[in-house]
Amino acid sequence: MEVEAEASYELISQGAEARVYKTFFLGGPCIVKERFEKKYRNPALDEKLTRERILSEVRNMSKLRKQGINTPYILFVDMSERKIYMQYVESSFKLRDLIYKMEGRTKLITKVLNELGRYLALMHDNGCIHGDLTTSNILVKAKDLITFGEEPKNDIDTLFPVGSEEISSLVYLS
Repeated sequence: MEVEAEASYELISQGAEARVYKTFFLGGPCIVKERFEKKYRNPALDEKLTRERILSEVRNMSKLRKQGINTPYILFVDMSERKIYMQYVESSFKLRDLIYKMEGRTKLITKVLNELGRYLALMHDNGCIHGDLTTSNILVKAKDLITFGEEPKNDIDTLFPVGSEEISSLVYLS
């Protein structure tokens, strides 16, 4: 299946193991996680490890979703390109960014961290141990806003206004 020609890729973040892009797939927005080659590794070993990690990640996300943990839906896996295409989660931010921006908003941060603790307990109860969980692996989704026909703004200050301590949910990204 050829997916590259459909849209351009907007780099959202990059870590030690992968790049994360926003793009379009099958007519809608999606996230693509691309695990890049490790040039210092033996190519056969790198291929094997990457394949195992992608399969494990997809299996865990599907398993966790069945157990009630919010994860993006997996749309497509392209092993030859080392990419996982998954649902784009509207009105959400990395937990890391929310914590930096919401300094001093103790009630909101406490609510989010309590929810994170609940998620971690569910994950562990279901045999999924992340091993490298960070605040960049978790999205915080805002409560839906009523915008009265206006285009909704997708920024932290709008979605998490001062005085509101409401979140919709956390989303585990892996």
